[in-house]
Amino acid sequence: MHPTSLSHNIAGRNCGLLFPRPVASPINRHVPINRHHHESVPPILPFLMFGIWSLLGLAELVLWILLVFKAYQHEMFKLPIVGDVAEKQADA
Repeated sequence: MHPTSLSHNIAGRNCGLLFPRPVASPINRHVPINRHHHESVPPILPFLMFGIWSLLGLAELVLWILLVFKAYQHEMFKLPIVGDVAEKQADA
């Protein structure tokens, strides 16, 4: 083993933590990855999804507060896509 190379178990662990099996396979074909390990969801994926859903929820809350504020001030405020659809349904 070369002094700068990783041992097989450390390289396999890193591939399993960061990448699912189809992405990790072409990187290093000599790294054995357990069958049950590559069939599971990478552990980092739930944290990424939690962050994405948290940001979407925060954006939805800010948008809702903006719309409530505009309605309280009796201002006409139309959202770009949904506003046209709502306006057509209100006129019909």
